[in-house]
Amino acid sequence: MSSSLLSPKTLEDYLNEAHREWACTDLKALSGGVANLTCRGTLKADNTSVIIKHAEELSGEGWSFPATRAYDEQALLSELHDNQISIQESYGVRVSTPRLLAYFEDSHTQVIEDVEAVDLKAYLLSNSIEDSSAWAIGQAIGKWLRRFHEWGRSPDQTKLIRSLSENGNVLFKHNINYGRLESALEAYPDLYEVVREFLPIITDFSVPDDEEFGIVHGDFWCGNVLLSNSFTEEGASLWFLNVIDFEIAQVSLPSADLGQMLAELYLLYHFASRAEALEILSSILASYGTSTLSDDEKYRVVMNFGVHLIVWPPVTPSWKSCGEHKMKECVRFGVGTLGVAYNRSREPRFWSRHPLGQLFV
Repeated sequence: MSSSLLSPKTLEDYLNEAHREWACTDLKALSGGVANLTCRGTLKADNTSVIIKHAEELSGEGWSFPATRAYDEQALLSELHDNQISIQESYGVRVSTPRLLAYFEDSHTQVIEDVEAVDLKAYLLSNSIEDSSAWAIGQAIGKWLRRFHEWGRSPDQTKLIRSLSENGNVLFKHNINYGRLESALEAYPDLYEVVREFLPIITDFSVPDDEEFGIVHGDFWCGNVLLSNSFTEEGASLWFLNVIDFEIAQVSLPSADLGQMLAELYLLYHFASRAEALEILSSILASYGTSTLSDDEKYRVVMNFGVHLIVWPPVTPSWKSCGEHKMKECVRFGVGTLGVAYNRSREPRFWSRHPLGQLFV
């Protein structure tokens, strides 16, 4: 499909002409996602609000991000729904994924259920959450993620694993994280010097071994967890979470998803003083079952966490606005975390003060 679908108006026209049963009105582009055009619109047939996602091919030096990722995402959403990979009201929290409503392979376009909720990052920045609710949310996220990863390693998913392993998303993910690590540190020569000698070793270690492969989300962070809540007749909170945006789902290690989510929660604490984010972080670690992770897996989680703190805050507007002192302290913490991971230290004094200390204490 040509690039003529790269605006809400042309995408709306395409649906109205080629797939009239999914014709929409008032398509509006949404933020988020990695490279898709994602819009919200209203179906003409019944006034239902839906999400329309259209993919185009992207490429760069040494990597490609094919439009066929849309096929993988829709297949994954269908499988998750058919296999009921959800957590039902664990501690008053339900975690699930939106339903795929339609997929048009000719244009790499999906129609997805609109759950109409706010993402977890935005919610935490605008609302206070009681410790008990924060803990419950973390418990449910950790349990869902563990179940998803176990499902993604199942022999029943061989066909999906094969398709995901060929889509190039692993290399894309590696390049936008470890591939930018050195350039991100160039802004802080003193910190770069701390890790310069072992940076190539860390980058190589980030590439997983074949026998550890399984399906992972690929972009598992607070912005891809939608949250809403209501109350029972007795006044107890009920939380509804939906995990979205599987466009860079890939065959990799669980540490990729864990490290990213834990880092993003820490950033909410570091830059925005949201203590609830640390409560959720700690609860995810407890409920995921990190005691079953090997030492290699634990140190990969730590490395992904540290790399994320170095690479992403300097290009995130909401964190850049917090000032250079806060930024350098974040990068410094990321560098220190990488050093400890490289040395495979289990020094109690370090881990007793670190947000990922539960991995080793």
